[in-house]
Amino acid sequence: MGPTRLRGVGRACWIAWLAFVTACGPTLSGLGADEGLTRVLCDPDDPANRCPGPDCLCASDSIEIRFRDRAGATYEYARFEDAGQIEAVVVMQVESALVQGWAYGVAHDDGDLELLALTLDDTAAAIACRGGSFCPPGDARSIETCGDDPRCAAENRKPGGGWIMAVILSFTQPTVLPLGRQPIARATYGLRRDVGEGSTRLRFTDRLAKKGSPATDLNVTIDGRSRTWTLGTDGLIRKAAPGFASFRRGDSDGDGKLNVTDAVWAILAALGRLGRDVACEDALDASDDGRLDLSDAILVLQHLFSRGPAPPEPGLLCGPDPTVDGLSCAASGCS
Repeated sequence: MGPTRLRGVGRACWIAWLAFVTACGPTLSGLGADEGLTRVLCDPDDPANRCPGPDCLCASDSIEIRFRDRAGATYEYARFEDAGQIEAVVVMQVESALVQGWAYGVAHDDGDLELLALTLDDTAAAIACRGGSFCPPGDARSIETCGDDPRCAAENRKPGGGWIMAVILSFTQPTVLPLGRQPIARATYGLRRDVGEGSTRLRFTDRLAKKGSPATDLNVTIDGRSRTWTLGTDGLIRKAAPGFASFRRGDSDGDGKLNVTDAVWAILAALGRLGRDVACEDALDASDDGRLDLSDAILVLQHLFSRGPAPPEPGLLCGPDPTVDGLSCAASGCS
């Protein structure tokens, strides 16, 4: 994407800008929402769920899918040949102080995706799963999809369709999951086909079952009570549209790092000095305001030298632009 090295720009240039930046207030930055991917799993406004109160069946906690090395719940690839292995992380936003276990299913289209690995390694669940716990690594063998049958009768099930997970942290001793955003499972997929103009999803569900067993629940156990996450955010895998490749926000020169060089390129873009030599406008738009102006350089320099906020999603995690604007990205150096 354009020049990859800064030539002919003196050190005094960015020092002057740094002096200006430290005198400025924080710049505006916003995080894009996972539009269309977040669903209500348990509605607190439904009288059947007995909310609010101690008997409420809806937990304040939520569960979501995030893609490793990508920001948010969307994974984009430029070419099918380069899609590689896709690593998805199940993350729980733990709001309740006594989360003791959970169960859920993650459905996918077997024609689009192949599950390569499923593990609790490098998750908060693995740390919490010590003596007196039931923490299998998840199950993708002999899984069946319930289909449209609300009873999930064995004769109406179809083979395949995803994987299930069930964890019990407390059997013989009190063990709970810490508060905050906690990774609780990791799954690696291979893309079987190019989804083209369509997409394929990883979807939280209670419509999967182990052969010979009842369907899994969408369940989180809190202080001995069985509840359901209020919100769930599914994962989406799609091919990037031409001109909208994945990128790292603020990484103007495409070297995978955020440094002073990126701020200088943002200044040059704001002054119109880059001309048409810009392969990824979205990367230059560090402030995510849809414009290439001095606020982009200011945000980068504040983050580097004044502990200011990091660039908004996708940040430096290499992902799609969650914001609809007039900027585009044909190529960015993301891999």
